[in-house]
Amino acid sequence: MKNIILILLLGLLSTSVYADRETEQSAVADIAPKLQEAWNDQDFEKLLALYHKVSRLRYEMEQIQDDEKVERIHLEMMKEFGEMKVIEVGSYDSKKKEFILSVTYSKKGKVDGAISISPNGDSWLIRDWDIDG
Repeated sequence: MKNIILILLLGLLSTSVYADRETEQSAVADIAPKLQEAWNDQDFEKLLALYHKVSRLRYEMEQIQDDEKVERIHLEMMKEFGEMKVIEVGSYDSKKKEFILSVTYSKKGKVDGAISISPNGDSWLIRDWDIDG
């Protein structure tokens, strides 16, 4: 009897984990076009608005203590990589809690990376986005 209860409990837990992953994948698919638009518009403020307050980007801004420098670095990257043509959301790395991304840029070509997101009320925001693997 204990084994049956344990099996049912584990089954329920695995389903809820899978459902959470599906929810996150849906959220990433929702964020991707906004990310692409901000990138292609070379609009750092729009890009920053997609990031959670616990994100690496906001942490860099606090550590460097020069928001203009961080913005300049990102704008230079946007120009160097070129327009974002295609974003493909790949598999989920449960160990790192992130999705594998494949992004095709007009100048840089295809680049593999990863994205992780955090809940923000009723929506989701980017916690980290690694564009170069």
